[in-house]
Amino acid sequence: VDEGEWWAAIPDEEWPEEGPQRQALLADFRGKHGDRRQEIVFIGVDMDQEAISALLDTCLVNKEEMAQYEIKAAAAPDPEHGFKWGN
Repeated sequence: VDEGEWWAAIPDEEWPEEGPQRQALLADFRGKHGDRRQEIVFIGVDMDQEAISALLDTCLVNKEEMAQYEIKAAAAPDPEHGFKWGN
């Protein structure tokens, strides 16, 4: 597995066979997108968490935009792993 790849895009036969390691990976899965997500961390003093969160929330796609993305992504699946939405 290359760094930066999501486990949800990796075929099952390439996953670790050991139970505890598999369970640790699956613990990060959420919904149909598995472990696909981005995370960001802010470190600082006297930061306005509510203002930062509100600003970042304006960048999120809504359900309609995500549905449109999924339609377009299904038309052009991941060429490396043959990924198809909803698997």
